[in-house]
Amino acid sequence: MENLEVLNIRTSTVTDISSIKKLTKLRALSLSNFSRLEDISSLIELKSLESLSILGSFKVVNYELIGKMNWLKSLELGGDTFAPKNLMLKSLEPFTDLNELIELNMSCASLRDKNYRPILELKKLKRLDAHWRMKNQEREFIQNEHPSLQSGFFVAYDFVKNKFKDRIEWWIGE
Repeated sequence: MENLEVLNIRTSTVTDISSIKKLTKLRALSLSNFSRLEDISSLIELKSLESLSILGSFKVVNYELIGKMNWLKSLELGGDTFAPKNLMLKSLEPFTDLNELIELNMSCASLRDKNYRPILELKKLKRLDAHWRMKNQEREFIQNEHPSLQSGFFVAYDFVKNKFKDRIEWWIGE
C-alpha cells in the first residue's frame, strides 16, 4: 500500500508497528486502543505525516519520541473519554520542538509534572483542546502570552463560570 495517505486502526493487540515506516506517503495516522503496543519509535520514519492521533494506548513507554517529529501539524494524545481514563504523560517538555504544530488535542491527557508553560514554545499553535486542572492565573497567563492561540476548549471554555465564552472562534482555518 505504498500510496496510502490516511490510516485509522481501532482496537488492536499488535505489539510491533515497525513495518509502518514503509508507508512513506502517509499524511494522517490514527491509532486507538492498542492494548499491547509499547514502542512507537518507528513513527519517526514517517516524514510525510502531518496528523497523528494516538488514543487509549496506555502501555506505550516512549510517547516523548513524538517530540522529534517536528514536521507534525496536528497531534492528539489521550486516554479513553468513555472509561473515563486519562493518559498520563510525564511532561510537555519533550514536545517543545514541534515547530509546525497548529493543533494539539490533549483532552484526555494529564501531565505528571503539572508544568503547562511549554505550550508557549509552540509558536504556531492555534488550537488547543485540554481540560487541564490548573490555577486560573496560570491558564490566563498562557492564553494571554501565547502568540497565536485562538481556539479550542482551552481558550473557548470559561473554567470559572463553567460555560463557553462568547465570540470565541471554535474552528481554525488553514
